[in-house]
Amino acid sequence: MSNTTIAVVTSSIGTNDLITPEKWLDKVDYHAFVEPHRLSVGDMWHRHEYVSFSLDPKYKNRRDAKIYKVCPHLFLPGYDYYIWMDSTHILEADPEELIEEYLKGSEIAVFQHPERDCVYEEGNLVKQIGFDHANLIEDQLDFYRQMEYPEHNGLYELPVRIQKNNGRTQQLGLMWWEQICMFSSRDQISFPFVCSQLGIKPNIIPGRANTIRGNKYIPQVVSSHHSRVG
Repeated sequence: MSNTTIAVVTSSIGTNDLITPEKWLDKVDYHAFVEPHRLSVGDMWHRHEYVSFSLDPKYKNRRDAKIYKVCPHLFLPGYDYYIWMDSTHILEADPEELIEEYLKGSEIAVFQHPERDCVYEEGNLVKQIGFDHANLIEDQLDFYRQMEYPEHNGLYELPVRIQKNNGRTQQLGLMWWEQICMFSSRDQISFPFVCSQLGIKPNIIPGRANTIRGNKYIPQVVSSHHSRVG
């Protein structure tokens, strides 16, 4: 994979500090999308200002940041692979080895959800906790029922995603973004549905994504109050 290009992508909103990358600087480019007032992101990150467009007054920051997560190809074209990780995580494993091991037979690798396997249960829990607008979640789940999307058809934790950059993953990103714009911004609800529509079955990365040091590949090293939901 000597000529392979890999981008590690994250976004940071509010006052969250970015973790300074210390590994694999010779194998990946680190890109961070941040609010315009964040003038410094550390020497190792390529800083990008994200554009504010959401009209949602309650969850504006989260919606603004999602486009960079689901459609990195629009803003960082030309890479062979993207590794998305939330700003609470850090890359510990050799990225080329991760790609070789976990993208065999698929374009995308993610962590399996440790507690649930159903988007309907996930949506109802997000609504119950109050992590997004209840009416949007209800509309979303009703739409999936109309599309005859089955219950208990898999669920993933998505603070980390490894993917090829090709036509299918670009289409997935655009469809995923469409779902986020139409319905809930909690992307774990819409991701399995979009994968199903495109016939994409993600590979599973071992371990847990949202547990402190829950895996040896891209572990969470900073606690997050909304881990494992949405």
